[in-house]
Amino acid sequence: MVSRSSRGESRLLRVIAAMIVCAIVGVVSGAVAQTSGAAPAVPPAAAPAPVAAPAPAAPAPPPAPVVPAPVATPAGPKPKPKPKPRHHIVAESSDEVEPAHALVKLKEDTWVYSRPNKSSHHVAQVHLDKFVNVTGSTHYYLRVQLKDGKVGYITPETVELVHPMDRTFYLTSDSPVYDKPNRWGRKVAQVHKGHAVHVIGVALEYMKIRMKDGLEGFIPSVALE
Repeated sequence: MVSRSSRGESRLLRVIAAMIVCAIVGVVSGAVAQTSGAAPAVPPAAAPAPVAAPAPAAPAPPPAPVVPAPVATPAGPKPKPKPKPRHHIVAESSDEVEPAHALVKLKEDTWVYSRPNKSSHHVAQVHLDKFVNVTGSTHYYLRVQLKDGKVGYITPETVELVHPMDRTFYLTSDSPVYDKPNRWGRKVAQVHKGHAVHVIGVALEYMKIRMKDGLEGFIPSVALE
């Protein structure tokens, strides 16, 4: 038989074990509760921000026109320069003089030049309606002698060179017809010995004639009788 004291000790040990188990369970339950209470509260999800509507896209610029690249053409032969026409130029300052004798009236004031050239210096000035003594003719000028004996040159356009006449003469020799009353004039026709010519004026040592076809020109006075 088990003694009464042994049964009392067994009962005491069971009570102590039960208390220990209860204590352990209480500790574990408190720890779990603290863990659950300490968890951070999850904040409510924020509402999404409104999305702005996209701005309308700017229209695309028109495409640049396509310029075709220049096509190189083969270089042809260079044109030859045209030859410049050659003109027969007569020197204005030629001093060759065809003798003449006439008193002519001035149509305007003009300078008398030292040579048959306007770039030469002035000898004197002669005036409208005065008379000058012509002693010769060059291609473009008249040689004149002034009252003081000075000799110079004036242009034919400044004097009344042709004195009117209306007569018929017969030619004593063949003669060229010139466009001006000097031997440098251009030949415009030919008249022949024995033919009659109509003289309409006198200019220096030449006669101004009008032919049947209306052509006018000058022939030397020595070709008439």
